Amino acid sequence: MNHLARIDVPNNNILSPSQRALKSFSIFVYAFSSSVSFGALCYGLFIGHLKPSIWRSSIFRVLIVAQVLNCIRFILRPVTTFLNIQSDFGCRALIFLNNATTMLPVNLCIYCVIYLQLVVFHKVSPTKRWPRALLLTAGVAVSVIPISMYLFLDPSTADVDSFCNLRKIPTRKQYIFIICVLAIWEYLAGAVGVVCILVLMVRIIRTRRETKRALLASAQYYGPSDTVQRNTNPDLLNQTLRSIIWFPITPIISIWLNILLLTISYYTRRVFMSLEFINVLLLALQSFFLAIALVVNPSVRYAYAEHAKQRRSEKEARAGIRTQVTYSEYWPAQPRQRRSSSTLIIAA
Repeated sequence: MNHLARIDVPNNNILSPSQRALKSFSIFVYAFSSSVSFGALCYGLFIGHLKPSIWRSSIFRVLIVAQVLNCIRFILRPVTTFLNIQSDFGCRALIFLNNATTMLPVNLCIYCVIYLQLVVFHKVSPTKRWPRALLLTAGVAVSVIPISMYLFLDPSTADVDSFCNLRKIPTRKQYIFIICVLAIWEYLAGAVGVVCILVLMVRIIRTRRETKRALLASAQYYGPSDTVQRNTNPDLLNQTLRSIIWFPITPIISIWLNILLLTISYYTRRVFMSLEFINVLLLALQSFFLAIALVVNPSVRYAYAEHAKQRRSEKEARAGIRTQVTYSEYWPAQPRQRRSSSTLIIAA
């Protein structure tokens, strides 16, 4: 039921108790995940409203788009369990949308890591548009072109008469089809992300001064320049990893087990329901990882810190005015009395 390569709409009357429990669990988890993505999206839009200049950050824009895609994905998954789709085209479209909304956020994550590496170590100016356009085009192409085979290839390529009838335990032909169309690209995203993280760690340790200069020139990642200048070598490494570690682990944790389950089912010729529950939970973690990536992004944290500081200043100013007014109410100022001329004469 939960393989990305298949959309099942089973009849409740013929489901076993464990399959019904899995279906109910999937609906609950995906609904909760869509709520998390929607909350992260609202938070990001709120930060963008507070500090409009943050929209110049390409990583911030990518994270906002990823939240939108996750909302669509985790709404689409529960809805399909209630649809009685019989046409081959409808099943093709649903499989394509499900995989596209899964792969696009994953490859956008890898885009963030590669783009940061280009800016920090290869001296690519953040103001140049062609590197961003090239990386985004490559990410979208890798996400959409392979899975578009579900739209154009004949079902017999996957050893079925209709894509509505993809088997839970795949045949050899169907297994090879899914591996070529889907699995390779899912594993590729996580592998590229891990390699980029390792390269970043080594380069930050070996070239701290150059890294600081590059980050100073690109404040969209780490906020004000004095924050970067104060960081020592371990601090700079830790700050960088806290900001970008969520990008490569997103495809590894949320997707890799899904394809592994397909391989286990193919070789053992059985479905492991306990692993299916874990698989649903891991697939839903994608929304949590991307929400965390948005919240811990340095530019987002700095924008929120500025807003909180401004709110505290306004609150203290209002409290000071209120205290002054209260003091004047209980201790009114005494009017200064003028001495009369007669008093001055007597005093003289």
